Amino acid sequence: MKILIADDEAMSRRLLQSTRERAGYEVIAVENGRQAADQICTPDGPRLALLDWLMPELDGPGVCREVRKRKEQSYVYMVLITSKEAKEDVIAGLESGADDYLTKPFDPEELKTRLRTGLRILGLENRLVEAREEMRFKASHDALTTLWNRAVILELLERELSRSHRENATTVIILCDIDHF
Repeated sequence: MKILIADDEAMSRRLLQSTRERAGYEVIAVENGRQAADQICTPDGPRLALLDWLMPELDGPGVCREVRKRKEQSYVYMVLITSKEAKEDVIAGLESGADDYLTKPFDPEELKTRLRTGLRILGLENRLVEAREEMRFKASHDALTTLWNRAVILELLERELSRSHRENATTVIILCDIDHF
């Protein structure tokens, strides 16, 4: 699983990177918020992100807001990491679109547990997408033949007849009905 680590402090970034690589993650490390948002929003971008709050160009909450606005394909689980402990900061961070909030210095076991939670949520989202695709397929295909069902054929027929009428073209329809196969 890809994970993005965004921190402007090189030492913190390298420490997080080495621990996540040892845990089996494919790490993408960046030093500012703009790079983080751009990396996350690529089509095959990471779906887990650890974001420092204070970064140049775009802060952690700004990254969360931009990702939630730009990324529509798949969900990204984002954790803000900061030394800010005030309740208002936690609320502001979560309202910006972050999924979790971790204060420095943090316990490595706590980080591991929070990332497992993120992986579980991403797994649920994957299952939801698969179920939606399966429902979409079942709604448009015959269960026995897996060919388009009557509703889809009628919709296509209506579209083609409308196009034919607009373009003043001839339309030919061939219907084949097979019984007892």
